[in-house]
Amino acid sequence: METYLDISYKSMKIANLPIFLEKFYCDGNKIKKIENLPNSLKVFICGNNSLTKIENLPKSIKIFGCSNNQIIKIENLPKKLQTFDCHNNRLTKIENLPKNLEIFCCGGNGLTKIENLPKSLQSFWCSGNQITKIENLPESLKEFKFHYNPIKFVDNITIKEYHNLFGDFNLKIYNKIKKLQKKLN
Repeated sequence: METYLDISYKSMKIANLPIFLEKFYCDGNKIKKIENLPNSLKVFICGNNSLTKIENLPKSIKIFGCSNNQIIKIENLPKKLQTFDCHNNRLTKIENLPKNLEIFCCGGNGLTKIENLPKSLQSFWCSGNQITKIENLPESLKEFKFHYNPIKFVDNITIKEYHNLFGDFNLKIYNKIKKLQKKLN
C-alpha cells in the first residue's frame, strides 16, 4: 500500500513528514522553501507556491511537478526521474536532465536553449520560451510542442524550409527525415 499526503490549498506548512511517505502533494500553499523531504518519496507535486530554488531532491523521485512558482534554478535532479513539469517559472537554463526522463514540460520560462535531451524522452513541451535552436531531438520522441518560441532551426532543418515542404511540424515526418539523413551519410 502506497502512502500519500495531500495538503494542497490548505495553507499548511511543511514540517516533519513521515519517513515512509511515497507521494506528497502540496500545491497552492505559498511555500517558499522545501527541505528535508523523505528519501522514500516517489511523487512530489509542489506547484502554485512561492518557490525560487529546487535542490537536493530525494534520489527516489520519479515524478516531479513544480509548475507556477518563481523558480530560477533547479539543481541535481534525481537520476530516476521519469516525469518533470516545471512550466511557468523563471528558468533560463536547465542542464543535466536525467537519462530516464520520458516526459518534460518546460513551457513558459525564459529558456534560450535546451541541450542534451535524453534518448528516452517521449513527450517534450517547450512552448513560450526564447529558444532559437533545438539540436538532437531523440528518436524516441512522440510528442513535441514548441509554439511561441523564436525557433529557426530544429537540428539542421530550418522551420521555414520544413513548413514549405511539409506544412505544420509533424514528428512522424521529422523522424523519417532524420532516418533518411542517417542513411545518406
